[in-house]
Amino acid sequence: MSAGCRTCAAVVLCLVVGGLCGCGGEGRFGARGSQIAFSSNRTGEFQIYTMEEDGSNQRMLTGDPAFWNGGPAWSPDGSKLAFERSQGADADIWVMEPDGTNLQQLTSDAGSPDPGIDRGPAWSPDGAQIAFQSNLAGSDDIYVMNADGSDRRRVTAWDNSDDGGPTWSPDGSQIAFASTRGGGHHIYTMNADGTRQRRLARGDGSDSQPAWSPDGSRIAFTRWSAVTGTDVCIIGVDGRGLQQLANSPQPEHDPVWSPDGTKIAFVADYDGNHDIYVMDADGSNARRLTWTAANEFGPAWRP
Repeated sequence: MSAGCRTCAAVVLCLVVGGLCGCGGEGRFGARGSQIAFSSNRTGEFQIYTMEEDGSNQRMLTGDPAFWNGGPAWSPDGSKLAFERSQGADADIWVMEPDGTNLQQLTSDAGSPDPGIDRGPAWSPDGAQIAFQSNLAGSDDIYVMNADGSDRRRVTAWDNSDDGGPTWSPDGSQIAFASTRGGGHHIYTMNADGTRQRRLARGDGSDSQPAWSPDGSRIAFTRWSAVTGTDVCIIGVDGRGLQQLANSPQPEHDPVWSPDGTKIAFVADYDGNHDIYVMDADGSNARRLTWTAANEFGPAWRP
């Protein structure tokens, strides 16, 4: 697939239903909580990068031009990055060290007559499991597997709908996700085993990309509507207190909380390409972190 087509695909995946040192302090790859991972096509194909939370020290972790890489997700102890890697019609979940070494493939559907597309990894808070979305059964569903890729199990199975973008509650008891069930795109929550699925946000917009706040009280997400366009919103886990944060005619999406819950990183297209921004959790004080002519997606804050 060409770089241009990959860019279009990345935009679609972002806006529709579709996760080194554990001792803290300053380490070789920056302080815990101070780094943001993301994907960028600045070299042609999308690759995984990290940077400091002020946008400095940007470095590429993956570099093989034969693969598309995206959707980075930090393990809870900050020692690993899960991400999605695709080549051709197949996409799988991989993990690597924060310096880009020791790549390991966790999912593989190579033996299937119709290889699945696995993407959107999200670590459980205890680091023992990874939730992700896959179309192995036909439509996109949420799956959970052990962190080593074993014991993959399907936790959503709604007929004729797509489920994606899983995010764990901080206590590990629930998973929020986006779904097309019932028409449109909406945010749902469920128990981690797939029981007690319920719709969260109401309204006429199309909702996707949920991100659970560190204190467990709120969920940030992306909402598209014909009136306001694409914006970052926040809602309480009880479905109350809906707030629109980023409010611009240009698209804003891909929200992710800082580890202390005071800031939100997001993606915006203010000047013809998608860049990473950070704002305070109330929507104020937005500042730009990436300044390339390329497209950046999927920010993920290191715990």
